[in-house]
Amino acid sequence: MQVTLSPSLLGSCLRDLTAIIPSHPSSPILGSSLVTADEQGIWFWGTDLDVSGRFRVEGSVLRSGKAALPARRLADIVRQLPGDEMTLDVGDNKAEVRCGRSRFVMPVMNADDFPVFPRMENADRVVFPSSALARLVDGTVFCAGREESRPGLNSVLWEMKDDASLMVATDGRRLALMELKLKDPTRMERKFILPPKALNQIVRLAGSAENVTVGLGERFVSFELPQAALYTRELDVSYPVYGTVIPKETRLEMTVGREALTGALRRATIFAMPLTSQIRLVIDVGKLVLHAECPEVGEATEELDVSYEGESFEIGFNGKYLLDILSHILSERVVFKMNAPLKAALVVPEQAQEGESYTCLLMPLRLNE
Repeated sequence: MQVTLSPSLLGSCLRDLTAIIPSHPSSPILGSSLVTADEQGIWFWGTDLDVSGRFRVEGSVLRSGKAALPARRLADIVRQLPGDEMTLDVGDNKAEVRCGRSRFVMPVMNADDFPVFPRMENADRVVFPSSALARLVDGTVFCAGREESRPGLNSVLWEMKDDASLMVATDGRRLALMELKLKDPTRMERKFILPPKALNQIVRLAGSAENVTVGLGERFVSFELPQAALYTRELDVSYPVYGTVIPKETRLEMTVGREALTGALRRATIFAMPLTSQIRLVIDVGKLVLHAECPEVGEATEELDVSYEGESFEIGFNGKYLLDILSHILSERVVFKMNAPLKAALVVPEQAQEGESYTCLLMPLRLNE
């Protein structure tokens, strides 16, 4: 195999590819990229066995073939190349990179040992707006869990409806649920559970593209773009019955400016206990007082004007979790809906975006007297 490429274009491709492959692969082949060159173009492939991607790079094919190359080492080399054109020449046992007066040689692995990508020929396909997918992912994935002992919470539930799409993520302490009305019906009714890594990656890849083609197979979901495709395995886990933890009714509501609350929280969390980031919220008619303290650091008090007409009320939250939620709400003002100091609270935008329903849930912390 012999191809000529632009180092800048290849470097961009390898950045996307190395975001998929594992940092510490269990075998050398999983740390490699399969490179294929033929009449279909030049493609670089990578996988961590759950998420796989292939990326097309513009270039000239001088001799067709395929090989498995060490992906991160190739990326390190390409990142430093000085010229506008490079040659990748692969033989039976080694690969050679030439650019100007620079030359690099690296070993080649057997391309036949590279994991087989999922076949999606019979998959149902839906053309999905990239902006809608980006909004769903941005509004929910930050709440997905990261604890290996709770695999069901380390995932995202995506529900495809005929005229709407719903996504939900939770780590057991907080939850985000978003539903978007779609202008063009998908004519599809399907639920699937996906890893957050795949969703974050496809949103980054889609960039300014208008649409992404979503393929729905038996066990895999694909996301296809003109110059790239991402494949992810549907996770075989039980997703929590999230509807049972979202309060159907609440008796107390407080409305506050999002930017003002965000600034107050950022300052107060500097003085919060490191382990819990606990912030005490004391709510009274027209007023919210935030308080944080840590014996080794000191204490902070912030006072804000709010819209609230109920009884005096105290509740504690993890300040960092609350900041995460506020950063994903687009409304200028947010509404807190509460029932009791130790009951789940809802944080929602005062004015939802057109065609959007967005609900965040946050479990309170027990306040120390």
